[in-house]
Amino acid sequence: MARSKKNSELNTPDVYARIHKVIGQCQGIERMLDDGKSCETILLQINAAKSALHRMGQLLLERHLAVQITEGAQKADSGEAVIKKVSLAVDYFCRMK
Repeated sequence: MARSKKNSELNTPDVYARIHKVIGQCQGIERMLDDGKSCETILLQINAAKSALHRMGQLLLERHLAVQITEGAQKADSGEAVIKKVSLAVDYFCRMK
């Protein structure tokens, strides 16, 4: 898949490594279901995948905040637009459970 130049701070090898890890975990869950593994074992793997997604979200949020604050300071924005973008991103992250 071609990587977008937009949001280049998010298109880094470590971000892609994290998403590939989550994909692998989900494929592992599917295999566990097919193999008839115990509910407890499957739930443990689901929790691991969920935690990996959460850590990825945290990384993306941190990078987004850094870019927005830096760009806002360089453009000498009033700060209102930056605060709006940052607040929206924080809100979306906080909704992750």
